Amino acid sequence: MKPEAFHGELSPQGAEAVSEQLDILLSDIQVHYQNLRSLHWDNHLRVHLDLNSAISQLYQDVDQGQHVVAERILELGYRPTNMEREALVKARLQPVDSVDTFEDAILLIINNSKALLQTLREVFDVATSFRDHETMSMLSEMGKYVHHTIWLFSMMRLARMN
Repeated sequence: MKPEAFHGELSPQGAEAVSEQLDILLSDIQVHYQNLRSLHWDNHLRVHLDLNSAISQLYQDVDQGQHVVAERILELGYRPTNMEREALVKARLQPVDSVDTFEDAILLIINNSKALLQTLREVFDVATSFRDHETMSMLSEMGKYVHHTIWLFSMMRLARMN
């Protein structure tokens, strides 16, 4: 990544390292968003109103998360990944065209969320090593939300199984 302008209290090396890791996170979030959009638009899942409502809310929240991470990359003086093809190359998550069952939808959300949590931790470690408190704070809040998402969809899955 080439800096567009340096902003903030980080060294240029710190800003570059944190931005590169944030861009991987952003790419994962973008793929997660695409997967949620696919679930949200999937007609056979619409009969499960509780799932559809939860997916709709998560879909909106993940969209907002994309903007938060992209803004932080911009604040550090770098350009975030904004093209789908770029995101697919950088992302660790894989896009899913469709799912067949309620169970598959829930597991996709849980597994994507767990993968995001791992990426969040990795970015947090890099931000910590450069004492980037603003990024650390942002990632901490995102981590709390992702933990809650995993719990929520795990409970929905458990309730469905009983």
